Amino acid sequence: MRRALVIGLSLLALSLVACSSGLTGGSIPPGGVVRTAALRGRVVVGDDAAIPMGGVLVRVVPVPSGSSRATSVPHPNPDDPPPTEPPGPEDPPWEVPTGKLDPPGTVRVTTTANGTFQIPRLTAGACLIEVYPDANSDYGMLSYLVNAAPGAELYARLAPLPRKVTLAGMSGILVEPATVTLSQGAVRPLTVRLLGGAPTPVVPTLISTTSCVTISHRGDIVGLRPGSGQVLVRVGQFAAVVNVRVPG
Repeated sequence: MRRALVIGLSLLALSLVACSSGLTGGSIPPGGVVRTAALRGRVVVGDDAAIPMGGVLVRVVPVPSGSSRATSVPHPNPDDPPPTEPPGPEDPPWEVPTGKLDPPGTVRVTTTANGTFQIPRLTAGACLIEVYPDANSDYGMLSYLVNAAPGAELYARLAPLPRKVTLAGMSGILVEPATVTLSQGAVRPLTVRLLGGAPTPVVPTLISTTSCVTISHRGDIVGLRPGSGQVLVRVGQFAAVVNVRVPG
């Protein structure tokens, strides 16, 4: 079984690769051009995946294609080392944005009591996925740079880390398995180990970049429909990619 070992000291800029089959579940009209993507998911506290984070702001901000941040998220070859980006504003203090200065195309939603959210239409391309817990809470802001492919239907389990957690002693994360093949309806757990340190238990952020799988609140991969793509795994500034496939 191949392992995914990614060691880095700066934030990973992760490209969202769309499912190669069944990309939109039939949502693309014949001959139509799709320039949007969809995102749904759940926000949980970063030290216990069973506890949802309700009533928090999830904001998706488009990144202009000509900016340095946008060009730092190319579609990667899975065998190549992942790209990196400078550290983002993940530590308090911060101010929850009011919306008056949101760039065009910004989408903002508030999570339900059980932490879920849905964004049926967002501008495809590079974007920042942000989570803003209450500034007085025990959890920090989460900011994640991704590239949403046109027509992609994405799922995210977002887990803002506790402010008290320090990852200074860590050198990376180890994710097993690194490649997952599963049938429709099958469930496959992921194991994420922290390397080089032993902080208090933390919950990784997981993003399914493809329409063929989703992610349970426990962090399991669940097969939905035939296709292939990636699940992105992140703990603080450390990240890894798991390749997934659901045979037809």
